Amino acid sequence: MAFKLIKVSTFVIPCAIQQVDESGKVHSGKLRVRFNKIMREQWEEMTNGPSDDDRLIYDVLVNKIEDKVEGDGGVDLSEEEAKAAIRADLSITGQIVDQGIESLFGAAAKNARRSRGR
Repeated sequence: MAFKLIKVSTFVIPCAIQQVDESGKVHSGKLRVRFNKIMREQWEEMTNGPSDDDRLIYDVLVNKIEDKVEGDGGVDLSEEEAKAAIRADLSITGQIVDQGIESLFGAAAKNARRSRGR
């Protein structure tokens, strides 16, 4: 039986997110994020090119925040406000991007990072 190549342009994964409040208490939650499936050329541009890494990683890799995001005062943010608020928080952005890259490349990406330190 032949391997069937599935062509998709986006995929959704639940990202496990941890945030710390002023007292040091860790709050955990999940946020469904839609990622763009990127091609090798885009990956190489993101990792090796002289371009703005933040823009490339967030605008190329992250497609959409699928879940509602609550802002100050309990008000739901619009899709663009949610994306901007999450992008502004480096801790959350780092967690989302790490999980997206791991989904694209699987354990190989995780193991490659570890092996560089050896």
